[in-house]
Amino acid sequence: VVDPKNKHNFILAILCDGESHFSVKDRTVMQVQTLRRNNWNVIRLYSINFFNNPKREIKKIKEYLDKLCSGGKTVATGFKKPYKAAKFAEKAVDAQYILSGEHDAEIIKAIKAVVSAEEPISAQFLLKRVLAAFGLTKHGVKLDAKINSLIQGCGYQSADIAGVRSIFRSDKFSSFDRYRVEDGVQLRTSESDYSPYDIISLVKSILLNKVSMYSDELVVAVQRELKVPRLSDRFASYINLCIDYGASKGIFVRSISDKISLT
Repeated sequence: VVDPKNKHNFILAILCDGESHFSVKDRTVMQVQTLRRNNWNVIRLYSINFFNNPKREIKKIKEYLDKLCSGGKTVATGFKKPYKAAKFAEKAVDAQYILSGEHDAEIIKAIKAVVSAEEPISAQFLLKRVLAAFGLTKHGVKLDAKINSLIQGCGYQSADIAGVRSIFRSDKFSSFDRYRVEDGVQLRTSESDYSPYDIISLVKSILLNKVSMYSDELVVAVQRELKVPRLSDRFASYINLCIDYGASKGIFVRSISDKISLT
């Protein structure tokens, strides 16, 4: 398909099936990977699907072309959501208030308020959010153990992805179709504050528009979209771990040249 903005360039390769002397792997895997490594945008058109429903298949191609011609937007529309933080009356107490056990019901109420509003939430960030509700910014082993035991008692579901445990009430986020960005003050300040569900969804959103990007470019695009002021080595490593997880689940492909694309 010729690029409408530049008649000398091609914007898309449509691969059709047919008679071939090549192996299934060569046709279905190697051909696509080779084209993508050479900066081609690729979409497949299977004859049986076209014969069964030509309008549907043409619509898919047109929708893909719309994304390619979307004016250079970084991310796909529909994925970005505002980060809705839990609201509660903050208190100022000492550590003993938490450790005594006399106020467990109040602490559990705060835990449930945060999870309800901010799921999926990383376990580390949930801990910080609950302690912040009681005016505590510094914490140690005893406080962490106390809060974590109360979180565990709530019976929430969890998933370990890219070295980060996420907590949620029900696993409705595994399609990775939503990421959240704060309006105004950044609540999340370190890499462990970001749920991998947000990172993977954002990467997916970017690739829906850009088709493929080198990993270092993709990491920077994630940083900018999340409004993270400085990209540390730890944050960059975490984003790459999320990409690797997505690749292991068949969401992304990481090529030999370190280019990331959707499967």
